[in-house]
Amino acid sequence: MHPSQYAVNDEYYTPDWVWHEIQPFIPRSNVLWEPFPGNGQSTRCLRRMGYTVHSDETDFFQCGPSLSEVIVTNPPFSRIREIVERLVDWKQPFIMIMPMSRLSVGYFRSIMDRMSEHFTLLLPSKRIDFDRPDGRFSKCPFECGVYCYRVDVGDRSRRATIVPLDATS
Repeated sequence: MHPSQYAVNDEYYTPDWVWHEIQPFIPRSNVLWEPFPGNGQSTRCLRRMGYTVHSDETDFFQCGPSLSEVIVTNPPFSRIREIVERLVDWKQPFIMIMPMSRLSVGYFRSIMDRMSEHFTLLLPSKRIDFDRPDGRFSKCPFECGVYCYRVDVGDRSRRATIVPLDATS
């Protein structure tokens, strides 16, 4: 999906510190797919960290699953429902940054029932203030978490695992 197709408030980029903080949970054995690369900042950061990243102008909504890849992205928040439903239908592994408020939304709760023991929520060490396309500072008014599905992040003996992240790790 090209950034020109994003809703007005959808084009915000993840600062590099977030990718570094969740790096221990990103599998090295898979190719990563960044389907919403925006300005390419996340792709460049992940590649500098040593990952192989597939990221191009392929329209996520026009393609099929790629189970050999793990999606790692900050998706357009206005289309989260459609994105998550599609990925769970595909059983596509993902690591996505999304608002914490999604946990209390009815449609997301039903999706979580389908994700069962394959869901993990990572909690960043601080609020993520996203980078804006115009370079201006953006103070995010809500908390975000890192939602993981079908990604081995450790103990899965519970339905959902919440893993607090430590900024010193």
